[in-house]
Amino acid sequence: MTITLELSPEQEADIQARAVAAGVDPAEFVLRLIDDMRRPESITDRLARVGVLGGVAGKPRPDGRAWSEIEGYEFE
Repeated sequence: MTITLELSPEQEADIQARAVAAGVDPAEFVLRLIDDMRRPESITDRLARVGVLGGVAGKPRPDGRAWSEIEGYEFE
């Protein structure tokens, strides 16, 4: 199937730049985006993929509590 999209110059530049960063041509990049949208992803999977989970280096907290129990932070 062939789909033609009318993109703004900004959208086109964004897709081009992201495709270059991913090392693929723009059409392959868009296909990957579509495939990613089809897969359900848990919030922990997404946070791990973008580098938020597993990103804390060093020793555990001295009081033995989890890093997620930092005072003053509210999860939405």
